[in-house]
Amino acid sequence: GKLRVTSANLDFPDIHQAVHSGSLYASQWAIDTLMTFDEKVPGELNIAPALAESLEQPDDTTYLYHLRKGVKFQNVAPVNGREFTAEDAVFSLKRMATKDPRYTRASWLATVSAIEAVDKYTLRIKTSTPTASLAHLLANPWSGMIAKEQVDRDGDQLKSYIGTGPYIVKRLDINSVIQFDRNPDYWGAPAPYFDQVELVSINDPQAVVAAFRAKELFQANVPADTVANFKSQNAGAQEYRTPSPGVGIVAM
Repeated sequence: GKLRVTSANLDFPDIHQAVHSGSLYASQWAIDTLMTFDEKVPGELNIAPALAESLEQPDDTTYLYHLRKGVKFQNVAPVNGREFTAEDAVFSLKRMATKDPRYTRASWLATVSAIEAVDKYTLRIKTSTPTASLAHLLANPWSGMIAKEQVDRDGDQLKSYIGTGPYIVKRLDINSVIQFDRNPDYWGAPAPYFDQVELVSINDPQAVVAAFRAKELFQANVPADTVANFKSQNAGAQEYRTPSPGVGIVAM
């Protein structure tokens, strides 16, 4: 079936340069991270496997990511369904750490002294000092894994979302609509669960409510203080809460 939901506006489809929440949301349909977050117990957000099956820390300044074997990029140009390897992780993280104001999360890797592929399925990261936040930062959706071929084609700023994720971009009209098709080669079976996903940008909250009531949308984001009223006015509406990872900075 088809899932049609609302999405916030996005600035541009480059996971390492974008800053808008809509860009982050859209990217997660197509792009994966080394690890992800899991909230089996409400309020307890833990790191869980994604492109990496496990994370090993032999000492306080070494991180070894053991990658899944056989994970493929989406079968679209310019990657054409090739396998995701440690070299792709090296490229993605080094690009993310680019010393250029456009790469707004380069500071997340400020203590990283080396990023290298030990072998095809093992990534090693060394830091100059123990960095308690690093594993969580690399599990954040902003730390997405991309392919060098796309950068070679698109230039300094990526023009679409291409990764190893469950959905493939079919149409991308910034701040209008983004359409995704199911990725038949996705590594995380039984997902993806929909044949198509459509993200629609609707800036007027009342228009979102109206579209939901008309069953033109299957999901609507509403402010927490309006949930009870929204449910009372929309029979059959169910409330779902999802983890929202953020990064807090304490300056001393």
